Amino acid sequence: MPQRWIRLLFLSSLTTLTLLVVLSTLNALVESRTVSLHNELPGRSEVYFWRGFRISYSHKGEGPPLLLVHAIGGGASSFEFREVIAQFSQNFSVYALDLLGWGHSERPNLQYTGKLYAELLVDFVNDVIAEPVAVIASSLGVAFALRAAQLQPQRFTRLVAIAPIASSTVSRVPELVQDTVYNLLSLPILSQSFYYTLTSPPAIDWITRNTLYSESFTTDALVEHYDASTHQPGALYTVRSFLSGIMNLPLQDDWQAFAGPVLLVWGRDNLITPLGGAEVLRQLRPDATLEILPGRSFPHLEVPEQFRACVEPFLLG
Repeated sequence: MPQRWIRLLFLSSLTTLTLLVVLSTLNALVESRTVSLHNELPGRSEVYFWRGFRISYSHKGEGPPLLLVHAIGGGASSFEFREVIAQFSQNFSVYALDLLGWGHSERPNLQYTGKLYAELLVDFVNDVIAEPVAVIASSLGVAFALRAAQLQPQRFTRLVAIAPIASSTVSRVPELVQDTVYNLLSLPILSQSFYYTLTSPPAIDWITRNTLYSESFTTDALVEHYDASTHQPGALYTVRSFLSGIMNLPLQDDWQAFAGPVLLVWGRDNLITPLGGAEVLRQLRPDATLEILPGRSFPHLEVPEQFRACVEPFLLG
């Protein structure tokens, strides 16, 4: 091999090694600023062990059981239901769980699929609630709840669906693409650097204020919560499954097959799942009622009293 090629190979290797050392150092600095995630949910904090993993959930109230299933995305957890748990607990026995890999639940290094979450919901209802349950689910959590209802229809009675992802294309990412993206996001050091860039404080601040919530509603404390949640140990594992499309489930068939009554609730200014998606779902289920509330992705957090006013009569009906 000519000497100049040996020199070039050596310099390239040295540059790559230096880059990896720099990135690894920066990753360690980011990890060093990890702070504890405070549990702000009302009710009694409980733990359910599922397939050897710790699932955290909150339980409050007495009466017919009501299960809350949160959305999926950076920093997601049952935190989004904190303003309505106490309200609904006046008439219901409310269970709000953090799905595996999110919130206060364990975050193991594995592939997180929609099927996995549907099975978790079925087992949680069977083992913890142990009777038929009404469900309030948000965004991609709606797909998990609907698939769970197909696995055990007798356990799921009513569904409040908050801005479910309605596009049929979202669940049809080719497996080769899913696997390629997942593997890239699993590369040591590089995947962490990408994730920490994606969840940097400026990025979290912008997404929270300009996408998830109305700007007038967003506070520094809200941004700080999402920042803390996205930087918990193991937070990368669920996000790589989410970004690769592995979590996606086809929504339409399960939506039509659900045997119980359904209520759609949408934030008028939702930017992630625009209001037009509601019409797609209503065409598939003309019996579905639609309630449009102020706010963006989480009207149950932005206008909890209005949310309860339209949802509770449906649940008690």
